[in-house]
This record gives sequence, structure tokens and C-alpha cells, in this order.
Amino acid sequence: MQIRKFFVMAAVAGLTLCGTAVLTSCSNDDNPVVPDTAVNPGTPQRTYDLSPRVVEERTITGMKELEGGILANEFRQIIVEYTSVGPDLKTPVRLTGSISMHPGVFGGQDAPRAVVVYNEYTNAKHRERASQDVYDELSLYCNAQQHFIVLAADLYGWTLTEDRPQTYCCPDVIGTETLDFYDAAMQVLDQRGYVHQGLPRLNVGYSGGGFSAMAVQKFVDEQRPDIDFLATAAGAAPFDINTVYRQLLSDGVSGYPCSVPLVVVALNETYGLGLDYGDIFAKPLADNVAQWILSKDYNTWEINALIAGDTETAGHCDISRIITPQAMNLESTVGRRLTEAFRRYSLCGEGIDWQPSRNTHFYLLHSAADNYLGWQVGQEMADYLESKGCDVSADFEDYDGHVENGLLFFNFGALLSFENALDSNNNFVEQWLDAFLELLLTGDLNLPDK
Repeated sequence: MQIRKFFVMAAVAGLTLCGTAVLTSCSNDDNPVVPDTAVNPGTPQRTYDLSPRVVEERTITGMKELEGGILANEFRQIIVEYTSVGPDLKTPVRLTGSISMHPGVFGGQDAPRAVVVYNEYTNAKHRERASQDVYDELSLYCNAQQHFIVLAADLYGWTLTEDRPQTYCCPDVIGTETLDFYDAAMQVLDQRGYVHQGLPRLNVGYSGGGFSAMAVQKFVDEQRPDIDFLATAAGAAPFDINTVYRQLLSDGVSGYPCSVPLVVVALNETYGLGLDYGDIFAKPLADNVAQWILSKDYNTWEINALIAGDTETAGHCDISRIITPQAMNLESTVGRRLTEAFRRYSLCGEGIDWQPSRNTHFYLLHSAADNYLGWQVGQEMADYLESKGCDVSADFEDYDGHVENGLLFFNFGALLSFENALDSNNNFVEQWLDAFLELLLTGDLNLPDK
């Protein structure tokens, strides 16, 4: 199957993907706790019981706001509470996640084809999780043709722990909590009679979710020999945080000024690094970390505007409004402490050495015109994977900005890469692309059956 760049650039230029309307929601608070089952060989011997409990079921529709709903997809979602651990990786804490599937799979009329671990992209505001109000892109992976069961862990700092700092770009915490949810979800699926054993496992994420997807891959490769992802798709992600930071200093401007405080605050609060925000962040950001970042009262676009001073310059913010001269100087004490933290918690780059699975097909996409972070960090991860003997497909062509077209094109590319890995004859995604191309050329939209 060939991915059609020209279609995406022309047919979806300028579209954003932010529609999040809930159709129905029915609480299942009386669902019992699912008992922990025997641990399979290779799974971790936890010191805590996962104790998954279904707390809600709902029918929702994703992608309703895109071009009049032409990609709208109704699906069912099971929201689960489970026990994992907090940032110290020791203290038990109750977290949440969601199991999503097409109604036909949910009702047992259609057989699932694969289990997908979906990793949420960058969020900053209350309720911006897949089990709450941000599920549009997730819905693409449980449509009527793919028939995937999609798992999404909400992670620490959201839903039940929303009053605490999130663990953004904290790889070991993300890996632990996501795989805890994976195991909890398997128990729920078993208890409800869904046949999932033997199904291929897939892993996907974009932007901050792309970092999480690769963190999950690393965790599985190092600690979960019982799981082998058939394919992992990760797009436009800060795999090497040091590379991203150095590029920011070189450019002198940021198209996504919130990214620096989101990463720095998460690393500092999660790992207790003892960094002084007044040494790192320029004013007024330095004086408003609690209000702008930790409160979760603002989304990323709003934080960008607060840092830049207005919405007009938020997309090309001078770094002097984000970080101090000391933080810009990599030879200073502050600069050295920052880069050491970035290096330690990156997924490739200096000092990072792990063996990704050679059984996994990796798909990476990062638009050359990305206005948030440079495509070079994607190339760096591709080079790392190839140096470890992995099967990699990488695309760094110009697909417009990070969210303008890059996000949608990545999702189509990820679906195509999954179908290739599954070695199926399912050409549904290509049919969608052909339908959009016909719309562009003739004005007529003839969509394939969903």
C-alpha cells in the first residue's frame, strides 16, 4: 500500500482535530472489582494487586468536527480503575484507563483483529484524556474496518490524580503505568469473555504520545518478554529531549513555548531534581508555574499565549520569554543540570543504550515543516533503531505543520503501516484516501462503507 502525500496536503489543509462531543454515557459504578488472575510467565511479580474495576461505559463519536463529520466514528468505551504506582514507582495509587472498540466488536458480532496500545498526545488542561473529553484520534483505531481493541492509560496526574503533577516525558513511569493498565485491561476482557489471546499487539502515539509509545516499547523490550509488539508507530516526538532543547537554543524562537515548562516541570516534580524554576524560566513564566502549568486550568494553546504575551506571537515566541540566559548557557550550572536531566530521561542520544525488538516493525513520521520541533530528532531515533538491527520505515517529507496536517497524516500512515504489518488485504484506509482525492478533483464525496 502506498501513502499518498499529495492527497493529504491538498484535501485536509488547515483542518484541526479537536471535536469532542459525548453522545451517551451510562455509569456502571456497580461493576465488581475483577479479581487478579494468575500471572503469566514473563509478567512482573507485582507487590500490589491491579484490582481493575469498570466504573463507566459509554457510546461516543470521534472526529465529528472534521469536515462535517466525514470521518465520524461511533464506538464503545469501557472506563476502568486499576492500581498502579506513583512517580516513586513504589507507592500504590488508583489510576484510570479506557478500553475502546467498535460496537460490532463490543457486542460480539465482529471478531477483533488486534490489540492497540494508544498513547495520548500532549495535554495540559483538566479532562484532556481519552477516558474523558479527548478521544478523536483514538477513534480512528477502532473503526468498523480495523476492528482493533484500543487501550489507553490515562496515567498519573490525570483523572483520579488530577491534582498532582503529570509525568509528561517520564519514560519509566509511563512504561510502568501503561503496562499495568494493559494487564488490568486483559483481566477485564477475560472477565467479559472477549477472545484476545494470540491477537497481534500494536503500539501508537504522536507528539508527546509518540514519546510515550517509544517509552512503552522500551519498557516492554527490557521488562516484558511476554509481549512482542508487531508494530510501533511514533510520530513527531521529542525522543532525544537534549536534541530538541539544543535546536530550540539554535533557532531562538519556539512554535510551542509551553513544551519547555511542561517537560521541565514534569521531570522536576516526578524525579525530585530540585531545580529552581526561577533559575530556568523567564518572567512572567517563572512567577506563574503553579497557575499556568501545575493548576491544569489552561490548555497548551492558552499556555503558549500566556508565555508569549499574546496569541499573535504564540506560534513564534522568542526564547527569551521562556528561559533565562543561565538556562541558555549549556556551560552554566543551570544549563548543565538541565541537559543532564534531559539526557538521562531521553529514549535515544548520548548515553542511551537499549535493544529494541527486532521483531517489531517501526514506523516514524515527522514533517520537515513541523513548527513545534525539528524533524531531526525523528531521524535520530530512526538511526538509533537501524543501528540496533530493527526494521524501520521513516518519513521526513514536508507534510505541513505539527497539528495542521502532520497529526492526521501520521494517523493514516500509522494505520497503513499496521495493515502492512498484519499482512492483510484490508484496503479500507486506501479507499478513504481515494475518496478524499475524488472530493478534491471532482467535488463528489463517495465514502467507503464504515
